[in-house]
Amino acid sequence: MRKVVRRIAAATATVLAGAALPLVATAPAHADTYKCASYLHAHGYTIGPKVSRECNLADSEPGAIGKAAAINSCYIDLLALGVKGQDANTACNLSW
Repeated sequence: MRKVVRRIAAATATVLAGAALPLVATAPAHADTYKCASYLHAHGYTIGPKVSRECNLADSEPGAIGKAAAINSCYIDLLALGVKGQDANTACNLSW
């Protein structure tokens, strides 16, 4: 009986650890947004609310298709804000 209880406890612990792993391994959402904004700042751009919103856009979209659309939108909007094409491309891809 004691061995059965131990096995059940071990199995339960394994399942709980497996369920918690994605929560622990997931990076915080602001990390990629920070990379995007830091890249633009390092290249001489002012980081205001509009730039921050664009950097956050791709980072907040779920799924690959949503992220691809958000990166495209980020790129177009950063261009409209006066960011050079290569800088906008790199920054938006860093936000992924």
